[in-house]
Amino acid sequence: MRLRLGYPDQQAERELLEMNKERDKVEEVRQCLSTEVIAEFRRKSADVNASDTLLDYVQRLIAFTRGKEEFHLGLSPRGSLAIMRAAKTWALMCGRNHVVPEDVQTILPAVVEHRLRASTDEDGHTGASLVQQLLNEVDVIE
Repeated sequence: MRLRLGYPDQQAERELLEMNKERDKVEEVRQCLSTEVIAEFRRKSADVNASDTLLDYVQRLIAFTRGKEEFHLGLSPRGSLAIMRAAKTWALMCGRNHVVPEDVQTILPAVVEHRLRASTDEDGHTGASLVQQLLNEVDVIE
């Protein structure tokens, strides 16, 4: 999974520039989640349900990347597992014990964008545009 944090806003960057020592801000950081809580999330997310219809949708997304010439390589089985793990965790974080298509659509860019390459650079396709193509062209229900 790859997340983009972007650049800091102007005020945050100013604070970085004004720091006397790199450690000044690190000492102020407080822990939000313990390793125990994260481990519990991992355990609980394994129990989140995914219907056959939802699994069919994920398989159509994967097959699309493997069957269209715009994609240099299709998503691997590891990629499909990563989609499901992330979607289950997202559902759990949303307070549900089942995955809905919107969970898959939400996590898809972070999970697969860096895994996708266009067949040619000439097309102007990026990982982001290929993900958008997936979301636009693969039906949730067939």
